[in-house]
Amino acid sequence: MNKYTNTSKTCLTPYQLAICTLLALTGIFAVPAALAAKKVPVAAVKPQAVTLDQALPDYVALQATLAGDTLEGVSAQSKSLSEKLAAAGEKSAAESALRLSGLKDLGPAREEFKKLSQAFVTWARKNRPAGFEVYTCSMAKADWVQKQGPIRNPYYGSEMLECGDRVN
Repeated sequence: MNKYTNTSKTCLTPYQLAICTLLALTGIFAVPAALAAKKVPVAAVKPQAVTLDQALPDYVALQATLAGDTLEGVSAQSKSLSEKLAAAGEKSAAESALRLSGLKDLGPAREEFKKLSQAFVTWARKNRPAGFEVYTCSMAKADWVQKQGPIRNPYYGSEMLECGDRVN
């Protein structure tokens, strides 16, 4: 008996199976052979809906980390965020977060964060989440979402930490 079958004992919870299914459907990872052979009734799994507001804290943590001129924790944060974005149906943003998780230099990480930010900026402009603002950096030609308070530019960090204009 392997962990993908459900004939006697299931080692995957329905939530874990739903995440695996969603990630497979979005192309983030390959479908395990047992799932592809339909040994597990995928239709019976009811995935929990994930929305961007549930992913926003992870995104803002990345923004703050990059504004602090470090990549410490970015890999784990980005991987977690990628899973949430995939579950929310944000395939492009999920792929961007996954790419960000593998970057080792601050410059390329900030460039990838620009791409990741597009989904959150669009969502925040439409939904106006309480306690958050959209900012723009004319030098980086990019926007980002952050908690209300002092501007913390993720694209230039300490070099231009307070540079930016509030958009909303």
